[in-house]
Amino acid sequence: MQRSIFLLIAAISVAGIAWLVARNQAPAPEPTVLPPPVNSTAAPQPTATAIDAPATNDTADGPASISETAEDQPPAEPLPALTESDGFIAAALGTVIEQPALRELFNLDQLARRLVVAIDSLPRARMPQQLRLIEPPSARFQIAIRDGETFIADTNAARYERHVALIEAADVTQVVALYRRLYPLLQQGYAGIAPPNASFHQRVLEALDDLLAAAPVAEPVRLVQPKVFYEFADPEVQARSYGQRLLARIGTANTARIKPKLQELRAALR
Repeated sequence: MQRSIFLLIAAISVAGIAWLVARNQAPAPEPTVLPPPVNSTAAPQPTATAIDAPATNDTADGPASISETAEDQPPAEPLPALTESDGFIAAALGTVIEQPALRELFNLDQLARRLVVAIDSLPRARMPQQLRLIEPPSARFQIAIRDGETFIADTNAARYERHVALIEAADVTQVVALYRRLYPLLQQGYAGIAPPNASFHQRVLEALDDLLAAAPVAEPVRLVQPKVFYEFADPEVQARSYGQRLLARIGTANTARIKPKLQELRAALR
């Protein structure tokens, strides 16, 4: 997930990890098998305002660690109501993500909701596919059959090149500035799916920590298909969070390219 894990961080890394919310639970398509290698009406939303949080504690208005005083920056234009924020958020994302990538890779309706659901889902078991933020790669998921067993093909990692490159190119300073600007809208969106008084910023940090804690998965990665979906044959990997399974799916080389950006983002948000 970002300019992956945005996006915001979601932009995350999405900008970030953004791609990170590519389809992980999709029905198994007819895969490309490769030969073995030679070796109801909502109530009106209040208009949000820019963050001006205390310097010591996180609040519903925003994370204290990235707050700034009014003297540090010119006054920002008022944020739109949550229900009317799609155009505003898309334009803001367009300042850190090139327009072609923004239009082709992102679902641009219900943006605030998709952003918070994407981040909230990363440490969970699964992601609601009807609210996914990032479109999955267009190329088919590739498997290899070896001695009667199914593995993720070595060539499958190339499917994610555009998403991974987007994350690598992300300017964390710009991403954090965007996150801070949009935070009131994101907190409002998160309030619709989270327990009372829950902090979206805290959830962002939890999502990043979970991704960074993911242990490498030995390759080639063996799969099983008990029903419709492919699953990891290793029960420990299959039991991991949605975000950690995504890292296993994209491969160790891509994960190694993404993690430094996630670490940089985590340090900036602390």
